[in-house]
Amino acid sequence: MSTEKWFKDLLESFEGDFEFRLETTILNITEQICKKMKEKDINRSRLAGILNVSPAAVTKILNGNSNFTLRTLLSLSDALDSELTVQIRDNVQSTDSPVLTTMELTTASNERIESAYANHTEAGAIPQAYIINAQQNLA
Repeated sequence: MSTEKWFKDLLESFEGDFEFRLETTILNITEQICKKMKEKDINRSRLAGILNVSPAAVTKILNGNSNFTLRTLLSLSDALDSELTVQIRDNVQSTDSPVLTTMELTTASNERIESAYANHTEAGAIPQAYIINAQQNLA
């Protein structure tokens, strides 16, 4: 079995899993936060000051170790001079889906993963999902 097929099968086995969807959502949110921080040239310390929290609290958020409340997300959005939007949509698979597809992960995803990793590391955090995936791949 090729690595690509193995990975595709593995990814498909998790698609409906609640915890997988949760981690994907957290990763997408933290990716967006880090991207905005980079665009606005705001580091962790500055964001912590704006939010009136410790830099450790910001790191916890960026690592995906935080259970985001709407209040927290709205505060982050305000601190980054951005608008928070939340959508609940029907479960329809499309190419516009924010969930990573197998194709993105196995071929064209290197750019997205490297970009996400760069955004997180520049913001001073490595998301928990990367650590979990690395640990699972080593096992």
